[in-house]
Parts: sequence; C-alpha cells; structure tokens
Amino acid sequence: RWHDRAARLSRTDPRYATEAFFELKARHLARWLREHVSPSRALLVWGAGRVTRRRVRLLQTEGVSVTAFVDIDPNKQGRSRAGHLVLAPDQIPAGAFHLGHVGTRGAREFCRNFLGARGCVEGRDFLFAA
Repeated sequence: RWHDRAARLSRTDPRYATEAFFELKARHLARWLREHVSPSRALLVWGAGRVTRRRVRLLQTEGVSVTAFVDIDPNKQGRSRAGHLVLAPDQIPAGAFHLGHVGTRGAREFCRNFLGARGCVEGRDFLFAA
C-alpha cells in the first residue's frame, strides 16, 4: 500500500518545487554546453514561448549566451523575445548549435527532422532539453 501523506517532504519542501528542478537542470545543461559546444558557435533556442523564455533565463544565469530563438509561429518571427530575435527555421545560420525547448506535441519530431535534413546530428549539433 502506498502512503502519500500531504506533509511529506516532496510536497512541502521548496527543494522539490518544479522551479527548483528546472534550476538544477539548467545548471547541468549549462555545464554540458560549456564542455561540448564551442563558445564561438551561435546558440539557437527552438521555441519562443513564455515557458521557454523562463528556462532560457535560468541558462543565462548559469553563463550561457543565447544568440536567437527559432520558432515556427509566423507571429513571433522577426520580433524580439527576451532581447533576442526570433528566426524562422529557414533563417537559421549554418554551423549553429540548436537547443530544443519545444514541448508541443510533434514539435520535437519537426525539429529533429528539419535539422537532420540539413546534416545536423543530435548530440553534436543539437540537443533537446524540454
């Protein structure tokens, strides 16, 4: 029998809060990016919604420099979000590293197929973090 008490730590301690999880994830992702991606390489974040921008702020706190966002929504393309230009997928510069922060159903597959068709390899040229 499972005892799921309202007072257990995973329900009451701030260390278990959702944002605490994402702060920890950002710390480790930033370390991975520093170890595997040249600082001279542009870093593009796929997805320009509110949640993605919040996650990017956590990465920036860890010293990660983002070049631009990429989004398929034409209403976001060409605009600035969190101080970064939002590009359409066909505007991405060659040689960039792509960080997928997309969560919409089918978006990850779209990104993987789009980047793969351009010769990008997961783990070398792009990574998903959402």
